[in-house]
Amino acid sequence: MQMRSSSVRLLAALAWVAPCLAAAPAGAEESPFEFFNVYSCGDIGTAEAPYHSDFQGLSGASGSAHFRSMSLNDLGAIPSDYAIFVGGDFEMTGAVNHGGVEAAGDLRLHSISVDGDLAGGGDLDADGGLCDGDVRVAGNAQLAGFTVTGSVTEGAVFSPTWDHDWVADYLRSRSTDFAAYAATAEYEERWGELIFRGSEQLNVFCVEAAALETAWGVTIEAAEGQTVIVNVRGSDAELTYMSWRLSGGIARSGVLLNFYEAATLEITGIEVLGSILAPQAIVQFPAGLVQGGLWVGELRGGGQVNQGSFTEPQDPPTPARMKSWGAMKATFR
Repeated sequence: MQMRSSSVRLLAALAWVAPCLAAAPAGAEESPFEFFNVYSCGDIGTAEAPYHSDFQGLSGASGSAHFRSMSLNDLGAIPSDYAIFVGGDFEMTGAVNHGGVEAAGDLRLHSISVDGDLAGGGDLDADGGLCDGDVRVAGNAQLAGFTVTGSVTEGAVFSPTWDHDWVADYLRSRSTDFAAYAATAEYEERWGELIFRGSEQLNVFCVEAAALETAWGVTIEAAEGQTVIVNVRGSDAELTYMSWRLSGGIARSGVLLNFYEAATLEITGIEVLGSILAPQAIVQFPAGLVQGGLWVGELRGGGQVNQGSFTEPQDPPTPARMKSWGAMKATFR
């Protein structure tokens, strides 16, 4: 079994942040954009239609998570005791790799392997499978053909690592902040292809959701170390059946599509080379690949998300109501 870190790295309480964010929890040293490969401000999947695919990095949800034939935290790139952090119930068949599961509600596990501990704020109902670690739940543990290599503790005090309301508020606030950045350039439309050509350290573009829906391809051209933010305007958006290309040396961690107005977003038939932020949207992701972070309002379907993050820009200055993550870390060092 791979060694697990002794604890998730902690963050000091941020007393000066706006009241809705004042109760910042213990959490990772990185920002949510660097820590969570996938995060839903609501649920992931539903009991009737569980999500099914794989996430290469750490994931989380403010609500519940329902998975079928799922694989979590395949790469284990960020040391963490838990591969997923959930504010509600957790239901899954499949494999949890490089860490365990933390859920504030009930745990319902079926034919599953967990490479770490199980921590729950409710009951555990597990049949078939293995937990290669300890079990600590606030309620009762019902185990049927389920092997636990460590100890099993019922009636345990549950103390979540993350305040999920805080994480969701952070993602929504940053989406609003990025949308307020002034555009630095206009994109080019060439025979149905949208070209976002950067020339600055931070490049900001604005595009209508309708333009993305009808485009057959996207090219982002910028130099190594530069950042490109594409603010997408519109309540209904699609990223479907288009090609995607990066050129000029820009890294995937420097690319963000910010669907700041979207109530719905469909992603399918596409490989996105960058991250997607849509914290208000119900996202239907039946198939396809996101090569970066995916941070949404609700997540449905079975698309794959490969390990990725977004490096938040330091220029221009972030609005005063939300300090940049770099300033946060500098304050508490």
